[in-house]
Amino acid sequence: MLSIDTVRNVARQLGGIPTVVAIGLLVIVMGVGIDLGVHAFAPHAHVDGGFDPSEHMAHLIVVVGMALTLAGVVADGVRRQVRPTGSSADERSTRDAVR
Repeated sequence: MLSIDTVRNVARQLGGIPTVVAIGLLVIVMGVGIDLGVHAFAPHAHVDGGFDPSEHMAHLIVVVGMALTLAGVVADGVRRQVRPTGSSADERSTRDAVR
């Protein structure tokens, strides 16, 4: 069971996530919820052995969320990139990809 301190720690760590990444993750969570609902509760009227259009739409929402998340991560990485001014390895950034 989650304690209040655990929830606060997670919220503090998520505070550094770029806005586009947070929106992408939210879209993924919503898409997975919709996908589970469509697969679990919707009547399955398969069209010619394929998926129902609502199932395709639910999967498309998840893919859009993944694209938003990836775009946010790449944009944040490009924004934070520190280009070395010299050729020495000591002058290069030592930041890790994980924050």
